[in-house]
Parts: sequence; C-alpha cells; structure tokens
Amino acid sequence: MVASNKYHHGDLRTELIRVATLMLKTEGIDSITMRGLAAELNVSRTAPYRHFKDKEELLCAIAKEGFLHFGASISSVWEQGSNLSTIDRFSAVGTCYINFSREYPEHYQLMFGNTGLLKSSNPELRKEADTTFDFLRGMLAFCQEAGVFVAEDTQLQARFVWCALHGYCSILTANTDKKVLSMLDDSNYFLKKIVDGLST
Repeated sequence: MVASNKYHHGDLRTELIRVATLMLKTEGIDSITMRGLAAELNVSRTAPYRHFKDKEELLCAIAKEGFLHFGASISSVWEQGSNLSTIDRFSAVGTCYINFSREYPEHYQLMFGNTGLLKSSNPELRKEADTTFDFLRGMLAFCQEAGVFVAEDTQLQARFVWCALHGYCSILTANTDKKVLSMLDDSNYFLKKIVDGLST
C-alpha cells in the first residue's frame, strides 16, 4: 500500500483522487480498490461511495484531471508559439503530446488506453475528451486557413493525427525494451512525416 497521511477531515473526494492517482502511478490500476482506499485514508468502508459509486467512476475522475492537465499543456504551447511559423507551432504541440505521454504514462494509458473508460457514459469525462479533440480540429483548421495544410475535412485530419500520435505514444508507454524506447529519439522524424502527410 502507498504511504500517505491518514485522512481525518477536509475534502474526502479530493483525497480519494489524490491517493488513487498515487497508487495508479506506483502500483498500477489493479491495486486500486474502494476498500483499500478507505483503509488507507482511515475512513469507513462506505465513505468512498458517498463520492464515487464505484471504482470506474473514480478512475473517470482521475482521467478527467488528466485531460484537463493535458488540454492546458497543449493550449499553452499553441498560444506561446504564436511567433513561430505555422508548421513549427503545430509541431511544438505534437512534441508536447509526446512529452505528456512520457511524463504521465499512467494517466495517458488511463485516458486513451482503457477501453472501459473510453466507452464510459460519464458526461464529465466525455466532455473533456471531446474538448481536447475539438482543440486539435481547431489547430488543423488554422493550418488549413494559413495554406500550409491541405484543405479537407478537419474531422478526418484530426482522426489521422490522433491515430498516428496515439499509436506512437502507446508503443512507447507500454514498453520498457531499450529498442522500443530508442524510438523516442525519432520523434522529430515522426512528427515531420505527419506534417508532410498534411502539407500542401
């Protein structure tokens, strides 16, 4: 069990998310149980259920926080790159995407790799996931208007970019093999190929 300060007062919901997130990072998703969290925070077995109906709802809350952090990161990179060329600005966001998956692999796999959560009807999680995808579509529309990307359906372009980046990042986050991890050195080449595929 992860080490943490025992819960005595305050916001139990926040503490449940915090401790579960730490467990996700240090011990993996299977280590998280509502009973285990209750014991770790020194509350009754039923207390966590006042905030989350089950483990899936708790994981959705963690994934939502991941999307919020991810969305803020790529938005910040995009805004700060306003003095760059359109291509370099877009590529900088791609680099941010890759870096997020490397720095927060547990969150990344929870956000994008857990089919149970991806299929979840949780409205808050779906909203944040959709917001992130809409931001990607907005960047592509900007690049099209700037004349650097082919003018076509931004929905299809966004799906292409996401599938390409997600495939690359999923391989990196799911493996510790040195040959696989060496693919990280190829990130600039990989991003260039994505850009080349979209360019006019």
